[in-house]
Amino acid sequence: MTNIISMIKKIALSFLSILLFVSAPLVLLAQNNDVEMADIMHANGKIYVVVSVVSIVLLALLIFLMIIDKKVRNLEKSRNWSFRAN
Repeated sequence: MTNIISMIKKIALSFLSILLFVSAPLVLLAQNNDVEMADIMHANGKIYVVVSVVSIVLLALLIFLMIIDKKVRNLEKSRNWSFRAN
C-alpha cells in the first residue's frame, strides 16, 4: 500500500515539475519589454552607480567567504578534522 502511495507522489511531483517548466516561459513571454525605470536610470547615468554598488557588494561577499573558508581550514588543521572531499 505504501509503495502505491509513494508511486502516486512521484508521479504527481513529476507532473507538477513538468507543468512548472512548461508554464514558466509562457509567463516570461507575456511580459512587456518596456522598462521605464531602467531607461530613465540609463539616460541619467545612474545605472552605472547601481552596477558599481552591486559589484562592490558581490566582491565584498566573495572576500568574506574566502576569509571564512581560510579560518575554517585553519580550525580543521588545528583540530585534525577533515570534512573536505579529496
